[in-house]
Formats: sequence, C-alpha cells, structure tokens
Amino acid sequence: MLVSRFFLLGLLLWMSAGAPCTAQAPFAPCLSGTASNATLLLSEETDVSVSGRSLRPGDEIAVLRPGGRCVGSAVWTGGSIALTVWGGPAVPGAAADSLYGLRAGDPMTFVIYDASTDTLYSSAQGPATIRFRAEPPHLVAENRYVPDGIYRLETLHVTTARAERD
Repeated sequence: MLVSRFFLLGLLLWMSAGAPCTAQAPFAPCLSGTASNATLLLSEETDVSVSGRSLRPGDEIAVLRPGGRCVGSAVWTGGSIALTVWGGPAVPGAAADSLYGLRAGDPMTFVIYDASTDTLYSSAQGPATIRFRAEPPHLVAENRYVPDGIYRLETLHVTTARAERD
C-alpha cells in the first residue's frame, strides 16, 4: 500500500512537471459584462510599439477609463485581434462608480504590458501617438468612447514606462 501511494505521488508530480503555469494577468481584474461596449480591432498591419519596439506575441494591450480602471484587455498574438471595451454600469441601475466602465465621450487610456520586461507603458504618462482608421459610416476615428462603436487601431506608439500598477 505504501509503494502504491509513493507511485501515485510520483506519477502526479511527473505529470504536473510539464504543465504550463499561468501568472496573474497584469490587468486583472478587468471590468466586463457591462450594459454597453465598443469593439477595438487590431490587425497584423497595426503599428503598435513600446519605446520603439514592436509588440511581440504575449504582450498585452488594455484600455483604462479615467481613474485607471481596466475596461478591456487582450493578449497580442501577432495576428488580428478584437478587444472589447466595456462602458456604462456593470448592472442596470448600479450607482457605485467602481462598477462603471467608460461613459460616452470618456477618453480611452491605452496601456501596453511588455511581457519580456514585465513593464507597463501608458499613453497617459508621456508622449504617445494614437491613430484610428476611420472609414465612415461604421468606424470611429476619435479617442473617445462611443457605445457600440467600432474602432480600427492604425497606430499606437507609447514610450513612457508606468511606475506603478493599479
């Protein structure tokens, strides 16, 4: 009986040794499932860089509302991705400000997580270039939240590292 316990323990350890471990996402918890949202599209042609270096698969892009609450994030894969940006109250009638996503007209702050250096870069902390491709009537060209809006990010260059994490 003792041998079978050690065998099972050894088998369990051997099986888990190759299992991938996942760390907590840099923007967790991020608001989701609110009363409204918008869609941010990034393609493999989107020019996204941090301090002159292009994004690598595994880096993450997030949108923050005024005050710093994460309202949407996605991991860059190197191909086309869609990021949901959440707005409005988390539940109809919610009064607590912490439950709100972006409100119509709010500016969107972009934050990039460089996974290779474990560093956050924020468009609010220094020089940043943010451009959207606007092809009326469907795409939004301004960096302000529009409920049910569709944004196609063309350029996002961020150069200043963010010292703290929210």
